[in-house]
Amino acid sequence: MKDTLEKPDSEREAAALDNARWAFINEWQVESQSTDRTPMRSAVANAGQTPSEQRSFSRRSHQLRYKEWSQERHD
Repeated sequence: MKDTLEKPDSEREAAALDNARWAFINEWQVESQSTDRTPMRSAVANAGQTPSEQRSFSRRSHQLRYKEWSQERHD
């Protein structure tokens, strides 16, 4: 009986070709992209809210900051 974790030859060959393709593509990524986003603190201010309310507040504020950032980029 064949081991279930063993891949057929055709899948292994396809994976090897895919790995070689991405290795070739990644060689061209010489220069990293700069980031123009404002650094964010990962701490959420605790104002006596439930965890769900804190997540909701964080999500809305991040969306607002992203919208402002995005509009600045396109102006």
